[in-house]
Amino acid sequence: MGRDGVTLLRGGGEERFTRRQTFPLSELGPFQEPEPGAGIPLEVWERVLAAQSGAEVAPEPPSEVLALVEEREAARARRDWAAADTLRKQIAALGWQVKDTPTGPSLEPLSEMPG
Repeated sequence: MGRDGVTLLRGGGEERFTRRQTFPLSELGPFQEPEPGAGIPLEVWERVLAAQSGAEVAPEPPSEVLALVEEREAARARRDWAAADTLRKQIAALGWQVKDTPTGPSLEPLSEMPG
């Protein structure tokens, strides 16, 4: 599963599958399903298990929000804190909260849309 798609690289070429586009798993080559917790973050396993059980899974952020998060990361890298704060507010206005983690930003939907 990918948030925005999957790109397969092989033989010097690439094949891109867009979001929600399917392809046979055999395209990935031989594989075996790993045991839960075998190098896959717990958050990822929880999403997979929730999806398999039909439980509600958090919505995917729209591309506009993801683009703003990238811009914010670039502003933070430049230490342009004012721009980063402005971008955080724009993201919140679209209904998403940015949380800065040691592994990078994460997004959570806001429980209520800002008024």
